[in-house]
Amino acid sequence: LTHELVEHHLSGKSLAEAVVMVAVGSLISGGFATMGVRRILAGARGSLATTPQGFARTESWYRRNWYAVGFSFWALWVVGALLFKGPDAVFGAKGDTAARIGWYVFLCYALLPLHVTLHELGHAIAGAILGFRFVGLRVGWLTIQRDVAGYSASWARPKLSDLLGLHVALPEDSRMLRVRSAARAAAGPLTTLLVALACRAAAAPLSSAPGLPGIAGQTLWVAWWMGLVLAVMNAIPFRTPSGFLNDGAIVSQSLAPMSRSARALYLFNVKWSLGHRPRDWGIPASEFLTAAEAPRADRDALLLAAASVSLDTGNDRQAAQILARALEVPASARSSMRRELELQAAMLAAFDGRVIEARERIERAGSVEGFPAYSRLAEAVVSACDGATDAAASALEEWELALERTGRAPSIRVGNDWAIERLRSLLPDQPER
Repeated sequence: LTHELVEHHLSGKSLAEAVVMVAVGSLISGGFATMGVRRILAGARGSLATTPQGFARTESWYRRNWYAVGFSFWALWVVGALLFKGPDAVFGAKGDTAARIGWYVFLCYALLPLHVTLHELGHAIAGAILGFRFVGLRVGWLTIQRDVAGYSASWARPKLSDLLGLHVALPEDSRMLRVRSAARAAAGPLTTLLVALACRAAAAPLSSAPGLPGIAGQTLWVAWWMGLVLAVMNAIPFRTPSGFLNDGAIVSQSLAPMSRSARALYLFNVKWSLGHRPRDWGIPASEFLTAAEAPRADRDALLLAAASVSLDTGNDRQAAQILARALEVPASARSSMRRELELQAAMLAAFDGRVIEARERIERAGSVEGFPAYSRLAEAVVSACDGATDAAASALEEWELALERTGRAPSIRVGNDWAIERLRSLLPDQPER
């Protein structure tokens, strides 16, 4: 009886309409997962509102687990279609529309990690050829990282900005770096497009075949369309509110003529990535301060560059003014630059005897995902200035060990060498690493 009721209510056109409704609902849910309940409801009301308390826990959970939820839902949909409609409805060329929609959406979820993996490998291979030192690669929750001990893998929830994939590499030198950076960034979308074209070529002779070859052909057709969409999306330049640049934006930024502020920011990024100390950059702090005033300039990054030069050349007064100027403007979103500004201000305050202010700034800076010991250097400075030398020595050692494990020690130490030298003068028995 139950089977007959299901066949009666969920058959033919009704079932197709139900699936379309579910698909639309999934897209809406995807919007909630990506944008968040707060932004969706605020947009509907035309106002800026906080997330309603009743939705906060659901939103947080769904934003962390959207892929697993979507994959599981459509897998169950396909299984249900196979049980009630049979394989012909799911895989047949003239099968039930609703069952085939579920099958194709499931394929999209299943093929997404493969496309992302090949995309990031394209970046990694091009980077290795072009003289970039591999640091890390992330696909979804899987992270592969290189440190002094070799390669390691971990499983952790990523941030929304690099939810699908991320490749991190540092240049070995500055020779033709703009062109090399553009080529490395373009390698990802190009790899995705080449994989998509290969799938299209392989799908053509299989798509009309019965049985398993036909299913393989359908899978390849979906891989072709997914690859095409992902390649185009990555090629169109955009930048998120948190400052994340996609591949297209990196290519256009690397090859486009540079304004004064863009050139200053580029030089800062290059010198920082290569591990050159700010006092050796050959660029005065005033150059970065002027660049920070330009329209659409990356203000936080340029002010951090100016503060780094001042701190490393011993001009604490100028550094304090720059940091105060940078942090007086509320941040629209927490970023790595804003966190670094807070920590630099905290260490400078501690050396100046303002330990309470320093502790407040460290608390405000928050933690760094994937590097929980990052703030330990600032904590070591505060402890030393507060007279707790044993705690300071322990925190410094923890920071040094964690730093070596990241595989990015030169580019992280570069902005902190001034503080390490002063800290070691308070801890004379501490050997240099």
